[in-house]
Amino acid sequence: MSKFLSTVFCALFAVNLVAGGAQATTIYKKDGFTYNLSGDANSVASKHGADQDLDVEYDDLEIKNAVSYELNDNMKAFLVIWTSGFGGKDGDAAELEEAYVGLQFIRSKSDG
Repeated sequence: MSKFLSTVFCALFAVNLVAGGAQATTIYKKDGFTYNLSGDANSVASKHGADQDLDVEYDDLEIKNAVSYELNDNMKAFLVIWTSGFGGKDGDAAELEEAYVGLQFIRSKSDG
Protein backbone atom coordinates (compact mmCIF):
# COMPACT_ATOMS: atom_id res chain seq x y z
CA MET A 1 0.00 0.00 0.00
CA SER A 2 1.40 3.41 -0.85
CA LYS A 3 2.38 5.84 1.88
CA PHE A 4 -0.43 8.21 0.86
CA LEU A 5 -3.12 5.50 0.92
CA SER A 6 -1.85 4.21 4.28
CA THR A 7 -2.05 7.70 5.75
CA VAL A 8 -5.56 8.27 4.37
CA PHE A 9 -6.73 4.88 5.64
CA CYS A 10 -5.36 5.55 9.13
CA ALA A 11 -6.94 8.99 9.24
CA LEU A 12 -10.35 7.71 8.13
CA PHE A 13 -10.13 4.80 10.54
CA ALA A 14 -9.27 7.11 13.45
CA VAL A 15 -12.13 9.48 12.58
CA ASN A 16 -14.54 6.54 12.46
CA LEU A 17 -13.44 5.28 15.88
CA VAL A 18 -13.67 8.71 17.47
CA ALA A 19 -17.00 9.52 15.84
CA GLY A 20 -18.82 6.28 16.40
CA GLY A 21 -16.78 3.47 17.81
CA ALA A 22 -18.43 0.14 17.13
CA GLN A 23 -21.87 1.31 16.16
CA ALA A 24 -24.23 -0.95 14.27
CA THR A 25 -25.21 -0.30 10.69
CA THR A 26 -28.50 -1.57 9.35
CA ILE A 27 -27.70 -3.49 6.19
CA TYR A 28 -31.24 -4.63 5.36
CA LYS A 29 -34.66 -3.84 6.79
CA LYS A 30 -37.92 -4.92 5.19
CA ASP A 31 -41.19 -6.61 6.17
CA GLY A 32 -40.18 -7.11 9.81
CA PHE A 33 -36.73 -8.55 9.00
CA THR A 34 -33.66 -6.57 10.08
CA TYR A 35 -29.95 -7.33 9.55
CA ASN A 36 -27.46 -5.23 11.51
CA LEU A 37 -23.69 -5.36 11.20
CA SER A 38 -21.21 -3.85 13.61
CA GLY A 39 -17.63 -4.40 14.52
CA ASP A 40 -14.47 -3.27 16.15
CA ALA A 41 -10.97 -3.15 14.69
CA ASN A 42 -7.67 -2.73 16.47
CA SER A 43 -4.65 -1.52 14.57
CA VAL A 44 -1.39 0.26 15.24
CA ALA A 45 0.17 2.81 12.92
CA SER A 46 3.81 3.69 13.43
CA LYS A 47 6.85 5.02 11.65
CA HIS A 48 10.00 3.03 12.27
CA GLY A 49 13.02 1.73 10.49
CA ALA A 50 15.50 3.53 8.30
CA ASP A 51 12.90 4.64 5.73
CA GLN A 52 10.45 6.05 8.32
CA ASP A 53 7.51 4.86 6.20
CA LEU A 54 4.16 4.55 7.88
CA ASP A 55 3.48 0.95 8.86
CA VAL A 56 -0.01 -0.21 9.76
CA GLU A 57 -0.34 -3.41 11.77
CA TYR A 58 -3.79 -4.95 12.08
CA ASP A 59 -4.09 -6.57 15.48
CA ASP A 60 -7.67 -7.78 15.68
CA LEU A 61 -11.04 -7.49 14.01
CA GLU A 62 -14.37 -8.33 15.61
CA ILE A 63 -17.61 -8.53 13.65
CA LYS A 64 -21.12 -8.77 15.07
CA ASN A 65 -23.94 -10.01 12.85
CA ALA A 66 -27.43 -9.56 14.27
CA VAL A 67 -30.69 -10.52 12.60
CA SER A 68 -34.21 -10.15 13.93
CA TYR A 69 -37.70 -10.84 12.69
CA GLU A 70 -40.92 -9.38 14.06
CA LEU A 71 -43.24 -12.34 14.58
CA ASN A 72 -46.16 -10.14 15.60
CA ASP A 73 -46.78 -6.84 17.42
CA ASN A 74 -45.50 -8.25 20.71
CA MET A 75 -42.75 -10.72 19.80
CA LYS A 76 -39.47 -10.69 17.93
CA ALA A 77 -37.05 -13.56 17.18
CA PHE A 78 -33.34 -12.77 17.01
CA LEU A 79 -29.92 -14.29 16.32
CA VAL A 80 -26.55 -12.73 17.18
CA ILE A 81 -23.12 -14.03 16.13
CA TRP A 82 -19.82 -12.43 17.27
CA THR A 83 -16.62 -13.47 15.49
CA SER A 84 -13.07 -12.23 15.96
CA GLY A 85 -9.54 -12.78 14.81
CA PHE A 86 -9.39 -12.68 11.02
CA GLY A 87 -5.63 -12.97 10.67
CA GLY A 88 -4.31 -10.66 13.35
CA LYS A 89 -0.59 -10.21 13.74
CA ASP A 90 -0.20 -13.90 14.58
CA GLY A 91 -2.19 -15.00 11.51
CA ASP A 92 -4.98 -16.44 13.65
CA ALA A 93 -8.08 -17.82 12.00
CA ALA A 94 -11.47 -16.32 12.80
CA GLU A 95 -12.98 -17.51 16.06
CA LEU A 96 -16.54 -17.65 17.27
CA GLU A 97 -16.74 -15.39 20.34
CA GLU A 98 -20.41 -15.85 21.15
CA ALA A 99 -23.66 -16.79 19.48
CA TYR A 100 -27.19 -16.82 20.77
CA VAL A 101 -30.75 -17.03 19.58
CA GLY A 102 -33.84 -15.91 21.42
CA LEU A 103 -37.29 -14.40 21.56
CA GLN A 104 -38.01 -10.89 22.76
CA PHE A 105 -41.40 -10.03 24.21
CA ILE A 106 -42.34 -6.42 23.56
CA ARG A 107 -44.74 -5.19 26.16
CA SER A 108 -47.33 -2.83 24.70
CA LYS A 109 -48.74 0.16 26.54
CA SER A 110 -52.16 -1.51 26.69
CA ASP A 111 -50.65 -4.44 28.68
CA GLY A 112 -50.40 -2.15 31.70
